[in-house]
Amino acid sequence: SNTLTLSHLIRRGRGRRTGVPDGALGALPVRAAALHATVVACAESAQWLALCGSLPPGLPDDWYAEVVAAVTAVGCRVAVDTSGAPLAAVARARPDLLKPNSEELASLTGADGAAIEEAAA
Repeated sequence: SNTLTLSHLIRRGRGRRTGVPDGALGALPVRAAALHATVVACAESAQWLALCGSLPPGLPDDWYAEVVAAVTAVGCRVAVDTSGAPLAAVARARPDLLKPNSEELASLTGADGAAIEEAAA
């Protein structure tokens, strides 16, 4: 079966949602740059930006990290929930809030995920 996966840009208060099909960003670097510019422009009037989930195919692993640097420069706070290489890259960018689970935290710190889970219980 065919599956269509979309990433969404949602602008609170305006009732606008824009769906971006996976793969569409990687096809043309200009689209990825336009998405980055749009996110930063929206962040200029926002208090918080949430970056959540896996990156769409075609975006580099450090895309969230680049966005964190750009939006914090315009005074917007950033919360991130992702995993894998994008998590490692964005952790170095120091967002205001990072939400790893125990296994993701273990991968960042070299600690034992089960031990982290047990300590938190």
